[in-house]
Amino acid sequence: MIKASHFLFTIVLLAVVINANSQLLVYHVSKQVHWTHDGKKDWAKRGVFLQPGHQITITPQANVMFVQKDGKSMLLDKSGNYTFNQVQLLMQKTKAESISKNFFAYVFEKFLSGDGEEKQRVAAVVYRGKTVMLSPADSSFVFSTPVLSWKPESVSIPYRLEIKSNNEIFDTVLRKTTSLQLPIRFFTKLPQLVTWVCYPADSKQKPSPLLFLIPKKEDIIEIRSHLNALDKEFGKNQLLLKTMKQDLLIHWINSYHLN
Repeated sequence: MIKASHFLFTIVLLAVVINANSQLLVYHVSKQVHWTHDGKKDWAKRGVFLQPGHQITITPQANVMFVQKDGKSMLLDKSGNYTFNQVQLLMQKTKAESISKNFFAYVFEKFLSGDGEEKQRVAAVVYRGKTVMLSPADSSFVFSTPVLSWKPESVSIPYRLEIKSNNEIFDTVLRKTTSLQLPIRFFTKLPQLVTWVCYPADSKQKPSPLLFLIPKKEDIIEIRSHLNALDKEFGKNQLLLKTMKQDLLIHWINSYHLN
């Protein structure tokens, strides 16, 4: 009786696991990957879900990253046709990296709820000039007092610098300089989500602001550890790495309720 109950429990547990992973998120696509579903063939793109009955086709030199509900991920870069079941079997053989599993579980739920393509930038007018801003880079983490730097076309041209974070605003015109340390008042309460933009003072248009996050001090070790792990595992794929770091940033912005 005990053995029968144990067997029944195992069957139920297996059914729950299969149901939980009955769809796989297409997290990242590089080059030409096709997604066949519901009797039609489309380009595979970030945010769609591979489900039973679907097929994915990877052309030579292309790759696609899948994520399942529990956060396990897999980068598939071998060309060929794959059914959902084949991809799922390959996923089961893939070793899960514990440091990124919770993050990818968050990403999966974000796309499942329809929030996967949320805006990362502050809305701005279209700018057709040359962006001079250098550092901090867009969608980045900053762990110490940042020095904003830019490369103007000429140091004789005055540049307007605008910095915003919550209710703090810093707006000034600078001459004959290419850097400025962020004012101390932006560090009185952490975390801080900061946007900054620098452009010729006489311009009627301005580029899109760059965004960076100054996290709480107690979170720095965890964030750095995650960034280092991503660099180590995906450093050879800069496009994918950039996407993952942007999603990591959004994750922390949401956890701080700064969006």
